[in-house]
Order: sequence, then structure tokens, then C-alpha cells
Amino acid sequence: MGSLPQVLDHVDRILKCTSISDVWALHAEQMSLYGFDRLLYLATSFREHGRWGENADVLVLSNYNKDIIDHYVGKGLHKKANMVPQEKSKPGAYSWREFLERQKRGEITDDEKELGELRTKWKIHAGYTIWFDEISERNNSVMGLGANRKLSQDRVDALWAQKGSEIFLLSIPE
Repeated sequence: MGSLPQVLDHVDRILKCTSISDVWALHAEQMSLYGFDRLLYLATSFREHGRWGENADVLVLSNYNKDIIDHYVGKGLHKKANMVPQEKSKPGAYSWREFLERQKRGEITDDEKELGELRTKWKIHAGYTIWFDEISERNNSVMGLGANRKLSQDRVDALWAQKGSEIFLLSIPE
């Protein structure tokens, strides 16, 4: 068998994994090659009335440091403020541009303001959010792709225009 294109080689490596931690490590490695070096994946099968439900029922996969996860998820900020709110989006990939523009205009909620301040503190300047299609009303899953600190949202949007379909397909959690 000949060599596979890079993206298919990555899929082949994932299919050979035997644990979720191995899959996550490979995914984080691949996303960093695209310029997304900070990832957060949240999933639950116990959503209540369109909301996340209890934190204990949320699967959290991330390569952010523990302090960020403890604050964002542990204190429930993920339920109140997101770069792309779930109620405003359908399954798909969304640039953080709208949030950044609303933030500049001062058109964000207090919870979103807290998120913006934390993003500044944590040096998270640009990225994308993927809201995944769900098989039931009780499921919910999302991935935040934080871009390398050197990348602007303009550069991330240009990258997404070229490679977004590939990134999206590699990120689908099934």
C-alpha cells in the first residue's frame, strides 16, 4: 500500500486508537498543525430543557491548563457565555468574529464580558466554534478551537476558508 495523503493518514491513525485519550492527543496534534493549539470539547447526554445540565454529566476534553477549565466549566461560565451561543446557531462551524465585534461595540452581556476579560487574560484572541448535530434532544456537544496566539481572527477566517471543511470533518466526534 502506498503512502496516504496527510489527512487520510491522520484518520487512519485515529481509527487505530484504543482509548479516547489517544484519540484526543492525536486530534490536538493535528489541529495544532492547522493553527489551533488550544482546544475544548464539551459533551453531555443529560441536557435538560436545552441546557447543559449538571457539570458532573459533562465530558470535558481539553489541552487548556486546569485553571482555565476549572473557571470556565467548573464555575459554569460555559452555560452562560460562549463565543457562539448555542441558541443563536445551528450545527456547524462559526467564526469568533461576531463576538469580537459585539465586544468592541459593548453589546455583550455581563457573562460574555467576563468571558471576554478571561480570554484577554488567557491570551485567546481568535478561533472557531463547532456546534455538532445531535442524535437526541438530550445530547449536546461543542468544540472550541482557540487559535495560536500569533494568529488574528482575519488570518483564522482565511485559514478556515481554505481548510475549514477538512478541520470540521476531522473534528466530528463519532
